[in-house]
Amino acid sequence: MIEFYEKNFTDFVNFLYEKQDLKYKEFNDKIVNDVGESIGIRIPELRIIAKQISKSEQNLAMLEILDKQNLFEMRMIQAILIGLIKKDNQNQDATKKRVKNFVENRINNWALCDCFVSSLRKEVNQDKESFYEMAKYYAQSENTWEIRFGLVMFLSYFKEKIYFEEINNIILNIKSQAYYVKMAAAWLISVLYVEMKSETLALLQNEHLDSWIRSKAIQKIKESYRVSAEEKQQVERIKKSWHLQNS
Repeated sequence: MIEFYEKNFTDFVNFLYEKQDLKYKEFNDKIVNDVGESIGIRIPELRIIAKQISKSEQNLAMLEILDKQNLFEMRMIQAILIGLIKKDNQNQDATKKRVKNFVENRINNWALCDCFVSSLRKEVNQDKESFYEMAKYYAQSENTWEIRFGLVMFLSYFKEKIYFEEINNIILNIKSQAYYVKMAAAWLISVLYVEMKSETLALLQNEHLDSWIRSKAIQKIKESYRVSAEEKQQVERIKKSWHLQNS
């Protein structure tokens, strides 16, 4: 059990450096934009560390300390830890405040964003509609990472038909030209296609859909093992049709 806290925080830093994998650091620093200062610790190892901290009596104190640190791995542990600390009805608001703080102040790259979303499964399952409203709010932000957070929340937890119309309209109204926003939108469309083919086909053919997002979404649909060869041909025809109309 890890029992780190502010007075022995240096020991925690030293502990993290003992887990360093320099080859992984080189790889991760290349694929994660704005990674900043990093140690080079694999995600499964960070999950183990976060889980150990979550069982400690110092878990909330560690969350506060981690919130002040900018080392990539500490942000990542914070992201995972928020979803691991046990909740009850009396501290649900505190949890949502931590989520809001992390989204608005701590996410600065796609890896942190996507890992954080995956850590929130229990919270979303306990209060799905509240988190759906949160995802909608951020998906319509002007901040790159807030938008991506909202879109990745959609594709992770809100693939049911009851949400489709609103999500469809949000996708069509994306104004951001940020690469990681548009990639998330394309990824979202490809996931929605598997769940709701006819509705998503209509979205792909909507004249208001960003052409880059459409093209990338079709590419991702074609890469899916959950899509038949015939369906892949169908979406490819949509791509060719739009290419001819705009050439």
